[in-house]
Amino acid sequence: MINNILFTEKPSGINTHRVDTNKPGWLEYINFHQNLDLYPVHRLDKETSGTLIFAKNKETASKLYSLFKNQEIKKTYLFITDKNSSESTFDIIGDIKKTKDKYSFEYNLQGNSRTLFKRLKRSPFFELWSAEPLTGKTHQIRLHAQHLGLPILGDITYGGSSFPTLCLHSLKLELPTQESFYSHPPVYFERLGLCKDPFLIQILSQLDQRQKIYSFLNRPEACLRGGLVLSKNCLTGIDILGPYLWVHCYQDEPLSDKEKQRFKFIADLCNKNLIIQYRQNRGRANNTDPLIETHQEQKEWIVKENDLKFILRTDRGSSYGLFLDQRLSRKKTIDLSLNRKILNLFCYTGGFSVCALHGGAESIVSVDINKNYLEWAKKNCELNNLPLEKSQWICQNAMEWLNKIVLKPQSLDPKKPNRFDLIICDPPTFARVSKSETFQIEKSLQTLINLCYQALLPKGILMFSCNIEKQSWSQIHDTIKKILPLSKIEKGHHDLDFELSHHHGSSKIFWIYKP
Repeated sequence: MINNILFTEKPSGINTHRVDTNKPGWLEYINFHQNLDLYPVHRLDKETSGTLIFAKNKETASKLYSLFKNQEIKKTYLFITDKNSSESTFDIIGDIKKTKDKYSFEYNLQGNSRTLFKRLKRSPFFELWSAEPLTGKTHQIRLHAQHLGLPILGDITYGGSSFPTLCLHSLKLELPTQESFYSHPPVYFERLGLCKDPFLIQILSQLDQRQKIYSFLNRPEACLRGGLVLSKNCLTGIDILGPYLWVHCYQDEPLSDKEKQRFKFIADLCNKNLIIQYRQNRGRANNTDPLIETHQEQKEWIVKENDLKFILRTDRGSSYGLFLDQRLSRKKTIDLSLNRKILNLFCYTGGFSVCALHGGAESIVSVDINKNYLEWAKKNCELNNLPLEKSQWICQNAMEWLNKIVLKPQSLDPKKPNRFDLIICDPPTFARVSKSETFQIEKSLQTLINLCYQALLPKGILMFSCNIEKQSWSQIHDTIKKILPLSKIEKGHHDLDFELSHHHGSSKIFWIYKP
């Protein structure tokens, strides 16, 4: 049966399977990314991390379901509490009842639930316990721990102290066939003293989520959003960029030495070098480069995304060279590019251009006003051994260039197209075009979308993305629909590293299909 089971480590913060039509669960995520059709056989609460198995076919699902139902699969959990007990083991039996949407427990030797508890470790402030549920009632461990006076840290529903995360982890599943599945717990389950620092736990719990999703510690060139933390009105974003942990601090004052040491500790845990970037006056100024602190001499390095390589840098303005929130859009570009004429506006360092060529584009025109970024884009293409003869590189104001080409008749020269099957338009929120002229997407939104649409061939596709903080997804969608009433509009998606960061700082993406 082992060959028909998929073992996964579910991250905290995501449901086992879809409960909201707009939010896929862990099952749907695995199915989509691994092109599978899995079946759920048991579940973990949204905020519980750890061992979770799915069946690869209906027959195996039926067998596993029966094993779980008959309590033939041994389950072991770990949890942390900030309470203490004079006893080191407990055997709790009782009735779990549901009244409306609330669960309650009453001790009863003839009850419908039973859990064995054992203390594994204690520190001056915290204790680590194992819990082996011998029955399978909803919220069983959480209710039994509350009854013992050992509520789980972070479980405010059942009497636990407020904490950045629920400290409950599914450690192991043991099948009667001697097959076992094990999930490594977050580091603070092993080093209980770390729980004294809630800010640190916010970061470590989010990094644990990413490790369970992406296994980034085993992929030294991986790049993804590592997390987002808000504390004392200071917003801190963390990106994992191959050998670097890049910390974005949205505050006016530099970090204290203690705060820097905290991030150095996290970087060392991840075996990464640390970069700290200060983004003062966020949203109010765009004319100064942010201050970057790093102890590394290296200014350029390589990461991987979708099996493609990209150059990142520390010395080229406010970004390192790749917008991570566009990962799924770049993957979709690869899938859509075969034999198509493609335009990449505001191309920056050419991430979409690389994907278009990799996907087999007939041709790709890349436009950006900054010649240094265009050179960077060419290097990214060369790094991936892509055919540069299919590329045009236009160093101009994208809006002006686009306006000129739509006024001309369609070009019949296949090497110099001015109408396209696919247009990628990911403009900046704000940019200085010249000493006296600026670009603001909020003011140029309708004009830009209309120009892009005119440059599309029939049945063409426009990927339009922007980050107007004052407008919601639905507001921008309504604007597009007003401009292009006959077009089909699909909302773009972000990967889980951004979903779990509540989309903060991420682009609003739309795929627009011309009739």
